[in-house]
Amino acid sequence: MPIAATPEGAIASSTPHTAPRRDIQGLRALAVLLVVLYHAEIPFVPAGFAGVDVFFVISGFVITSQIRRQHAAGSFGFARFYARRVKRLWPAMTVMVLVVLSLTFLLLSPLGPQAMVAQTAIGAMLAAGNIAILRSTGGYFDPAATTNPLLHVWSLAVEEQFYLVFPAVLVLCLRWRRVALPLTALSAASFVVCLAMSGSDLAFYSSFTRAWEFGVGALLTLGGRRRGHLPALSRVSGLLGLAGLAGLVGMNLLLDDSTVWPGPATLIPVLATAALIVSGTLETGVVQRVLSVGPLVWLGDLSYSVYLWHWPAIVFAELLWPDAPLAPVLAAAFSLVPAYLGYRLVEQPLRFRSARSRRVLGAGLVTSAVVTALALAVSVLGPAVIPGAARYASDQQTTTWGRRNGCMIQGTAVQVADIARCTSSVDDEKGTVLLVGDSHADMLSDGVIAAAGRLGYGTTALTGSGCGFSRTAPPSQEGNDCAGIAAMLLDRATGSQDRPALVVLSQWLAPHLRRNPDWLETLRPALTELHEAGIPVVFALDTPAFAEEGSPRSSACAGGWLNFGCSESLSEVERIAGDSRAVSQRFAQSLPWVTVLDPWPVFCGTSECSAVVDGRLAYYDFNHLNAVGSTALEKPLATAMRAALGQ
Repeated sequence: MPIAATPEGAIASSTPHTAPRRDIQGLRALAVLLVVLYHAEIPFVPAGFAGVDVFFVISGFVITSQIRRQHAAGSFGFARFYARRVKRLWPAMTVMVLVVLSLTFLLLSPLGPQAMVAQTAIGAMLAAGNIAILRSTGGYFDPAATTNPLLHVWSLAVEEQFYLVFPAVLVLCLRWRRVALPLTALSAASFVVCLAMSGSDLAFYSSFTRAWEFGVGALLTLGGRRRGHLPALSRVSGLLGLAGLAGLVGMNLLLDDSTVWPGPATLIPVLATAALIVSGTLETGVVQRVLSVGPLVWLGDLSYSVYLWHWPAIVFAELLWPDAPLAPVLAAAFSLVPAYLGYRLVEQPLRFRSARSRRVLGAGLVTSAVVTALALAVSVLGPAVIPGAARYASDQQTTTWGRRNGCMIQGTAVQVADIARCTSSVDDEKGTVLLVGDSHADMLSDGVIAAAGRLGYGTTALTGSGCGFSRTAPPSQEGNDCAGIAAMLLDRATGSQDRPALVVLSQWLAPHLRRNPDWLETLRPALTELHEAGIPVVFALDTPAFAEEGSPRSSACAGGWLNFGCSESLSEVERIAGDSRAVSQRFAQSLPWVTVLDPWPVFCGTSECSAVVDGRLAYYDFNHLNAVGSTALEKPLATAMRAALGQ
């Protein structure tokens, strides 16, 4: 799961007239190694994502030192400061974004992923990548995040937003000769807000909830310079260095991507980094000499470029070779090639090229505008030039009747009034069909309503997101009243005068069976209760799934201009869903009073399964039908209903 190494922390070093500290370059190398190894799915660095926090602290320290030094010399200027940031960041990032946009058009689906990457690219060029990702991709540790090859620009945006505000704050503090108190107060406020919002996506991506990490680095500049080689000072320095190094290495024994982040645990890498910086400021000890060895310093110099290229390389490698276990590792290693070329041919030549600040800032604005236009073009071109994509994009968004009418309960308690609101009537109706279950029941709602209407019945479609149909069903991630929904519907079905003529039940089995192979047995009491009340039941098996549960794939269609398609081999679909399908078939066979509906023949032939039915896309993601797919099941649903009703 990706977490971005922070570029400016990896590259903000010093003015052209001051050599960077070798130990800090080595610390950058250690941070980027943590991040890259984590992204490459190396198991012994489960906390490698915290490398981003290391970079935040380094950045706060280095940039504050730089501004203080220039302010004291009377040479600081805002235009020059921002021009240096543009020269340092924009050229290399622009090249990377352009390459990613090109590969996105060629390899990623126009039904969502291309637009997502284009939005992220625009955010990156407007110093708002974190905001764009928060709105389009969502949670950083969610599976969908792993398909965004520009996900790593969020941290660059956080740093850029920090640089937009912090220099003015620091210069004001320096003029008032009051630095420590304001910086401490602002950092403390940021930390308190961070703790209050811990666990939320906004806390993860927000520049304010991350500002305290920069603040810690900034405050480290207030303690003065090296004071000599006194033995006592040397001992303190050595202990701090060892403690800091132990913190960065040892955090992998305590933290992983299930840890609330940012939050209290973020203090571990932040304080460890602070200890290493202070240790190197006080004295050059063993730890600093280790961090200052040539290979680490070289990697530290290259860390921004490594940051830019390693994550896109991993994303596209896993897309092209999903079954290759070493793909992330090999891609991370390969990323050193474009990283080195970018460093030598783009970063370094442009970084030290002399140019007026206004010209540099103007060039940055023009570059942002051009890349933004190209990103917009990618989001439009994909559906326009890939055969069928425009029609499929329109079909994908046709939501089912239940979703359109708010009849799939999510996050709220079910109400009696929901019954009437979620009932579709027909003229001279013979009775009512009741559709129950979870989102995989809701996705049948259009087909059930059409099939029931054909037979002269109205339909009540009331489902619970992620909910099992059981009086004792626990809350799901999406619904907190699962048992209440099932109880109300069972009471109505078995105890009222307005009883349904038929119940249609469907459940998404894969996530339940993964946690509990016997989960289907939790449905037996409800089905038995309906049988004893004389109400026939249609048990609808799951539709084919085009990716596994937890997959980052967002659509049944995959591929870009080079390889777009909306089908999979039957063997692959059976690999994905065959086990849960077999379990559900055995369960249904143990209930002889239940009529089984198998939707697979609508989507699968002898060798292939397709998400397209009669030229239209039938799915809105990799395993849920849209209204087109739901309607495509009208005839088999009507056949199953007739059988259950004895007609």
